[in-house]
Amino acid sequence: MSNGRSSIVLGLMVQSPFSFLMNLSAIARKLGKYQLCILIVMSKKENMRYNWKALNRQQVGAFSEYFVKMEFTMFGFQVYSTEVDDRGIDFVVRYENGPFLSIQVKSIRGKGYVFMQKEKFYLSVEMYLALAILDEGEEPRLFLIPSEAWTEPNALLVDRDYIGKRASRNGA
Repeated sequence: MSNGRSSIVLGLMVQSPFSFLMNLSAIARKLGKYQLCILIVMSKKENMRYNWKALNRQQVGAFSEYFVKMEFTMFGFQVYSTEVDDRGIDFVVRYENGPFLSIQVKSIRGKGYVFMQKEKFYLSVEMYLALAILDEGEEPRLFLIPSEAWTEPNALLVDRDYIGKRASRNGA
C-alpha cells in the first residue's frame, strides 16, 4: 500500500549528536514530499552508543532503570512505575496473573561494588535487585538477583552491618 510518497534511504556518517541533528534537519527541509528512512553509521572513532563515562551518575541511573523496564516489557511483563522512589522500589512488575515483584535497579560502571541500604532493600520473596553492569564500549549486562540470595552471604553477595550507621538491619 502506497501513501503517495517516494522513499529515500539515506546513510549518514555521524560525528556527534549535534551534527546528526543539524544534518537531519537540513535534509528533511529539502526533501519535502519524500518519506525519509535513515541508516545511521556511527564513526568508530566516536561511537557514543556505549560511552558510559560521558554520562553523569543521574543519567546512568535513569538509563539503567529505563533499560531494565524495557527488558521486562520485551519479555511480556507488565511494568508499573512508582511515583516516588522513597522506599527503595524503582518499579513493580507482573507476568500475566502471577505475583507482583518489586524491583530495585542499581548500576555500576566497570568494576567495584554496589551498596544496598538494608532499610530499603528488604529480604523477601517478591523483592529483586536488577543490576546493570556498564563496561565502556559494551552493551549493558543485566542480572536479576532475588533479595533472598542475601540470606546466605558469600564472596559475591556480602552482608555487612555498620554498627550505629543507617545500613544496619537491626539498628544496633
